[in-house]
Amino acid sequence: NEYILNYTILTPKPYFIKSITSETNRHTAEYLCDLMIHALEKYGPDKFLVIITDNAANEKKATLLLKQTFTHLIPLGCLSNTLNPLVQDILKLDCVDKILKSLVAVIKTIKNSHILTAAFIKERKADISLSLPVLTRWELVRPIVKWIHLLESDEPVIHKVVYAFKQIKQFLTDSVSLGPITPDVEKMIFEKFPLRHEYAVILDPKDLGVNLDPEELLNGIEFIDTLSKTMTNIDPVVVLTSLTKYRNKKSMWDKEVIWKTVESLEPLTWWKGVGSINCRQPARVAIRILSMPTSSASTERTNSTMGR
Repeated sequence: NEYILNYTILTPKPYFIKSITSETNRHTAEYLCDLMIHALEKYGPDKFLVIITDNAANEKKATLLLKQTFTHLIPLGCLSNTLNPLVQDILKLDCVDKILKSLVAVIKTIKNSHILTAAFIKERKADISLSLPVLTRWELVRPIVKWIHLLESDEPVIHKVVYAFKQIKQFLTDSVSLGPITPDVEKMIFEKFPLRHEYAVILDPKDLGVNLDPEELLNGIEFIDTLSKTMTNIDPVVVLTSLTKYRNKKSMWDKEVIWKTVESLEPLTWWKGVGSINCRQPARVAIRILSMPTSSASTERTNSTMGR
């Protein structure tokens, strides 16, 4: 088998650049890091903010090595590749396996008896059907699968990540009282959750970060401040000052016309248009953050389109 390494740039739309064969080279972290350095130097490292990879150990290590050369880069794992194992972990639990087997046994018993089938049809509600459970459609994992599909989108969705994980956590927490998930298992599951991108929620004009807890809000503001310091022609003090006024709709942000398009535009589009009218510096920071990808899925789709 020939191993192919693909270069794709996300803007956040994916653009396929080229493919190379690794030939006899082992896919060590050092080798992958060298390849990424060459690609970044060709297009200009300052044009990039995030390096997103799958969650393989060698790829994670490669991005950490890369950050030693380009300190402004943010290594991110693929969120959908984090959630997919979460689904598998849940389905492997003994308690879940027992429930699934019981469901299958009950359904088969009813279907194999015309008397029970007739009784079921007579008593059922209009929106209930009798079918064997499909793992990815089962109620316990359906919310996770829904968010996996969303996070794998080619559209910029980083501002939705916080609430994706909050909804998943709440759903699984509620399930504790129903039996399938114990608190210990829940803790084990959520230890796998990655960076949650609170800063993107703050920059969502629909949200403004009002539902973040104090620690989340502080983490988000700190990230925005740190990023501002790495960007040229950006004054971090101006950015934080404007951000405070933006969140409180004060000063130049108190015009009603500015907020009229919030519901009809995605945050990235809003900052590129209306949001950049008032203050260009925070808009530049916001655009850079909201353009960050959440998944490597679009890269994989692009590679498939290119026949690799």
